[in-house]
Amino acid sequence: MAAHVKWQQPLNKHYGKQTLFLKKNAQLQDDYARLTQFGHANGKDVYLFLRPLGLAGSIRFRSEKVTKNLTSFEEILADALDDNDKRFVACIGAGGERWGPGQIHFAEDWEKNIIPFFKSAIVIISMPGYTPGCIQESLLIRQTPRLLQKTVFVIPPLSCFYSPSGGNSADADLAKSYGKAITLHRDQIGLNFPDPEPDTGYFLNMDYKTGKIRNLRKWKQVEVRTRSRATGGIVRIEKFPSLDTDHILAAIHMTLKNRGL
Repeated sequence: MAAHVKWQQPLNKHYGKQTLFLKKNAQLQDDYARLTQFGHANGKDVYLFLRPLGLAGSIRFRSEKVTKNLTSFEEILADALDDNDKRFVACIGAGGERWGPGQIHFAEDWEKNIIPFFKSAIVIISMPGYTPGCIQESLLIRQTPRLLQKTVFVIPPLSCFYSPSGGNSADADLAKSYGKAITLHRDQIGLNFPDPEPDTGYFLNMDYKTGKIRNLRKWKQVEVRTRSRATGGIVRIEKFPSLDTDHILAAIHMTLKNRGL
């Protein structure tokens, strides 16, 4: 099983990111057709990524090596998991991402059409949302033991919410709406997620009987030290949350282990 494989990032420098993204979207259509017709995607492992469309591309963070640029959650997820021959991440709905997991959009009956992904997914990666569609997805997961067992929920740090224009929006609508999503999941679905925190993110497996946390992994914390002549050589220490492919894979392996794989 995938749990025992050392995964490596698929790198293809011959294509621009957007070109590769469009190719993955087309390939996902073919893989989905195989799922619906044959019950498998030509031997590939399927990973399902669920997120509110309004958050598409808005969870971004600095990396340890390149602290000036921001990387989206979708990009690091795709880097960690996508492999044309072995596995793929399926993202439902056109949320406006320009890079990351392949997307598939259902014009109608999405509740019915998404079922092959729920059934076939090795792991479900879910960012809880408050829209009716997100609540419906989480309710299905909560009510189905085998789905909850293979789901890893993502609670991003509030400081990693960025508006589409690029500005940090930790005190704006995106972060506030995420707090609303956490409250609704507690009150209406019975999943007791921790409240979002400014600089701490979580990957969570939830317990079916209690609705409480079963397994937890925190996001990576990066500490960068810089020395500037302008400050007389004083060392400046900066800390911030981040992710890399190893942290994504650790969360996936945690969920596979939760399934006994």
